[in-house]
Amino acid sequence: MLSESDARLVLFSTIEPADKFWSLEISNSNALNVIKRILSGKYYLKQKNILDLQHAVLKADLSQIKDELIDSGAIFITPVDSDWPVALMTFIRPQLG
Repeated sequence: MLSESDARLVLFSTIEPADKFWSLEISNSNALNVIKRILSGKYYLKQKNILDLQHAVLKADLSQIKDELIDSGAIFITPVDSDWPVALMTFIRPQLG
């Protein structure tokens, strides 16, 4: 079973950067729920390229994604990490209400 952080990493690797719809979905619901909804085939049917996204999520290789992050020297952080920029929380939160 995926952790929330791993689910976010899978979505990060499959969704276009800064996509407002998906960013809000993940923020409102959490990454695990979004992945479950994407894979169920019952949700997001009006979203452009949902079938491509579903396929990408299904074939995402989490260990390869993690290896690529390590090889590049990058660090993947999420809103629950202490290094997450507070300014990003204020950017996302006002849109939720």
